[in-house]
Amino acid sequence: MEKREPSRGQDQPPVFMYYCTAVGVDDSPRQRVLPIDEQRRKEADAEIARVIKLYNDFREGNSNTKKWTVPGEAISDRMDVKAVLPKPGTRTPKWKRCGFTVTTLGDLIEPVYDGRPKDVIDTATSSDTFTHLRVRYDGFAESGDEIDAADSNYRQLYVVRAGDLVISHINAIHGAVAVIPAELDGHMVTNEYTVCRPTSDIDVRVIWSLVRSPIARADMLLLSTGIGRTRIDWDQAYKLELPLPNAEVQAEIVATISQAEEAERAAQEMRRGAQRRVHDELLMDSPGARDLIAAFKPPR
Repeated sequence: MEKREPSRGQDQPPVFMYYCTAVGVDDSPRQRVLPIDEQRRKEADAEIARVIKLYNDFREGNSNTKKWTVPGEAISDRMDVKAVLPKPGTRTPKWKRCGFTVTTLGDLIEPVYDGRPKDVIDTATSSDTFTHLRVRYDGFAESGDEIDAADSNYRQLYVVRAGDLVISHINAIHGAVAVIPAELDGHMVTNEYTVCRPTSDIDVRVIWSLVRSPIARADMLLLSTGIGRTRIDWDQAYKLELPLPNAEVQAEIVATISQAEEAERAAQEMRRGAQRRVHDELLMDSPGARDLIAAFKPPR
């Protein structure tokens, strides 16, 4: 390799870029070897061999490396692997050919706290206690830590309400987008989330299903900024293009999710009932036991 000197007037030639999906996954920090490790090592070795062959083909000028070739002007400011990735919205023409109406996420929902103070908590002046909200990769929310507002590292906290769509800036591309159920109404999120509500007649559960699809998550990745970054703020997310299902498909999505929600509530109640039976029948609960557990709760 050589260090290029701008003063010498050298032109930047095309470069070879390849984004790996297997290399690195095989290097597990675990001390105990699992059967999956051998398979991951084989996948990584195969990918390394593929990269080497493609790079040699690139050096020889073969056309089969066009997908992995980036023109010099695309990286004049910095080396960015996203220059070799497809652009967002590549599926839009196909959606239109299939007769779908294509819209943007910004036409379906809007941020709740965009310039509006309602349900925004100033931690510097509040003396209340709040419960944080967690949004999991599987698209569901759950209760997090309970904290005093004054102990928060954030200047502001934001209240979520039942039916809100909460988008994680950091992990949305991994599926961390959730519809808030009634039992989590009043929980808090930080500015690492965008809290939205529908502005159209499209049910929020349909929007949730669309945003969590592989195509939408991949496009959000492509809309994000920075080398190797996957953070997606509302300034990028609102541009996400989505196909609208017809009324029949929308109704089927809503009905199916509603059935799943009802089944989940029933399952939770059954688990709680089983736990109560253990507590009551076997005398497995007491204030003293709870106090002891609370005394040894790890610090936040």
